Amino acid sequence: MVLAVLAGLLLTIFPVVGVTNLLMVAFGLRFKVNIPIMIVVSYIAAPLQFLAMMPFIHLGERIVGVKHTLLTVDAIKAAFQDSFFQAIRDLGLEVVCGVSGWMLIAIPIIAFLLFTLKSKR
Repeated sequence: MVLAVLAGLLLTIFPVVGVTNLLMVAFGLRFKVNIPIMIVVSYIAAPLQFLAMMPFIHLGERIVGVKHTLLTVDAIKAAFQDSFFQAIRDLGLEVVCGVSGWMLIAIPIIAFLLFTLKSKR
């Protein structure tokens, strides 16, 4: 149960809106973790996803070596008015940066949890 709660929290803060439940189901099936508990934790902790998104993007920018471009609503609107496809590319880069930052933090934590909590069973 502890693994389900902690994995649910880590997967909840994944910086792409709308895919956390799919990640939880895949993780739960792969590692035989209680999926309903992870999803309940996810719904309770959902605001954390939005709070953690910008720090993950900034961390990912350092990893990837780029400067942020579209981090405000006005910048996104202006980018879409200038060039739709360039705006999509820029937003895609922001997603890559966010996921990179999340992976740098979450994967070692999840690996540690799996190693320590699964070995006690």
